[in-house]
Amino acid sequence: MGTDNTYPMFPSASSIFDVQVVWVGDWSASLPLRDWIASPFGDAVRDLHLRNISLWRLEDQGRATQNDAALGQLRREVNAHKVERVRLINLIDGILVERDDLPTEIPAPDPLWNSETPGSLIDRLSILALKLHYGSELEADDVEGVLEGMSRHAGFLCARLDHLMRGLDEGEFRFYPSRHVKIYNRLQAC
Repeated sequence: MGTDNTYPMFPSASSIFDVQVVWVGDWSASLPLRDWIASPFGDAVRDLHLRNISLWRLEDQGRATQNDAALGQLRREVNAHKVERVRLINLIDGILVERDDLPTEIPAPDPLWNSETPGSLIDRLSILALKLHYGSELEADDVEGVLEGMSRHAGFLCARLDHLMRGLDEGEFRFYPSRHVKIYNRLQAC
């Protein structure tokens, strides 16, 4: 999707998205060596993407299942995967919040606060990689137009994530590291 930017401890969003696209097609694919992949951050990105791939497949099974008992079991598995997905988004955000290279003094008089976190943007890129992969298999009249629109959306999200991370590195932005939760008839901490 683009070239790697170089700012402290964080890969470019396009580098993350490029790896996600490859992983959808072949999880065992060999990738160019990138330092960020072999790190706690890279592990969390990989695990989140693998969780999204598994979730996608479970939801496909659910759409194809006619048996109510089997559908109920799949629904419980989907819910468990969603809880784990949210835990991984929180983990990514926690890794970034705990970075020791973030400025301790905020140079801007009033930093901008972002409501969307890096983890949630990485999750959205993961889902877009899945949509692009499986959407390319569809036979529809306007599939090329839809895929082109999704590619543009991925470019927009990559630009937003890069902008957010640069701003965090420079002390211009902050995000509130709220704990996301899933509620399925009871609170499930993630």
